[in-house]
Amino acid sequence: MEVSLFAQLAAFAWLYKQPILFNAFGFYDEYPVVIGLLVILQFILAPITD
Repeated sequence: MEVSLFAQLAAFAWLYKQPILFNAFGFYDEYPVVIGLLVILQFILAPITD
């Protein structure tokens, strides 16, 4: 349980700083916080928790 939570938080921290993630969704000059949360939690970390 704790290892899974740590892995998810580490993946989120690493992915949140990747500009290519925002570029893929059309954000080139700015990196909105809400969009980052939605993209990472719904599209990337969701398969891990299911």
